[in-house]
Amino acid sequence: MTVRVRDSAGIDADGEVLSGYLADYRVVSTLVEGLEDLEPVDPGSCGPGARFNAVVRFGPRKVRSIVELVEVDPGREVLWSASGDGGRSLRFTLSGGAGGVTLVSLEISYEPPGGIAGVLLAPVVEQTVRTGARVSLERLSHLAAERSGSGGGSERAGP
Repeated sequence: MTVRVRDSAGIDADGEVLSGYLADYRVVSTLVEGLEDLEPVDPGSCGPGARFNAVVRFGPRKVRSIVELVEVDPGREVLWSASGDGGRSLRFTLSGGAGGVTLVSLEISYEPPGGIAGVLLAPVVEQTVRTGARVSLERLSHLAAERSGSGGGSERAGP
């Protein structure tokens, strides 16, 4: 059963600029909570279809996988997906808002562990992923403000 965690924030930056950050492995690796390392499988490869060796930290555990930049629609959507077990993906959806604010929605999909341990850990895992989504959006907002020099920020749009 795939679990999807969603959060969103209004970020004072252009959607195309934000999607550029989110599609750049060097930048997204500093934004996504728990993503400790992201290196190209084929040096020089970028854009949709590019694959990366990833190290993701979840609590004390580190998981290695291959991550692919699946889709980039500038100003609208960026999708990253991890191969192997777990069915993990990050989907950033962007839409224009009033006054130059872009609504950025982040959906994190994952397969929780199975068995009784999975059932017992599910609430903790979901809360950890939910917190990671919030932190990732806050980091994106701070990056956009730093790079624009505006000191801007974000407004939480999620529940």
